[in-house]
Amino acid sequence: MSKDFHYTLRLPVSAKKLYEAIATEDGVRRWWTQFADVGQETGSIAEFRFPMAGFYVKAEIQSLIPSKLVEWKVIDSMHPEKSGFSNLRDWEGTVIRFDIEDVSENESVVHFTHQGLTKELECYQVCENGWFTYLSSLKELLVNGQGKPYMDDIESESLMK
Repeated sequence: MSKDFHYTLRLPVSAKKLYEAIATEDGVRRWWTQFADVGQETGSIAEFRFPMAGFYVKAEIQSLIPSKLVEWKVIDSMHPEKSGFSNLRDWEGTVIRFDIEDVSENESVVHFTHQGLTKELECYQVCENGWFTYLSSLKELLVNGQGKPYMDDIESESLMK
């Protein structure tokens, strides 16, 4: 059976601060992509765009439990045609999940899972590298106050190749 992509980060911040970085538009724009529109309630839509890279994700917000859980179900997505993938929409139907564990007042853990992102998918290696890059950006944002989100420039475009 295929295993979904998982990654765990222990962070020196409260679960509330971690949740805000993941669940809010302002937070997402500071670590994943500056081209994000994120709804604030269950059932609303979140869109994440990477214009120069030619990639986008549109998701329905499935769960928002403050300081505990953020979950998005991908309802539309597109890899860039230049990727050479035969299925440019293989994220559709996958679920992006952030389980937050409150360790102490100044420490939390996020258990990230991209359900459906398995080694059988053509994009797995590129997507795995992308998640490592952007989850590291989340950590930098929360630890140092400055993440490295996608910006529409040449440097960011090279991350998506």
